[in-house]
Amino acid sequence: MTESDGTAAAGDELERLAERVDAEVEAVEDLDPSGRERGLALKRAVEAFHRAGLVAVVRRLKADPRGLELLLDLLAEPAVRALFAMHGIVRQPAPPEAVEPHDLVQIRLPVVAAEGPPCA
Repeated sequence: MTESDGTAAAGDELERLAERVDAEVEAVEDLDPSGRERGLALKRAVEAFHRAGLVAVVRRLKADPRGLELLLDLLAEPAVRALFAMHGIVRQPAPPEAVEPHDLVQIRLPVVAAEGPPCA
């Protein structure tokens, strides 16, 4: 398997996982109003829990001189970038070659905004 095959396989896996999430959300939306609200409330609670953990990771990475570089390397991974975008930690997903320090945006948490020179 070549590196490009591995990247394609990872992209396929990410797509499969996203489709599963979408299908489960659709199933919850088909429930009776009480069940639907409980299911969607659970989804929101899990997402808030995950976002809090991700923000803590970003804070720690930014506190270390090499942390921002590592964070930008991680953002080249489609699954990581999609996860961070879903939680409002970075702008919408972009190709890996487009990852720049200013892609980390300020969303209600100033510590999440990346420092560094703007891109040309």
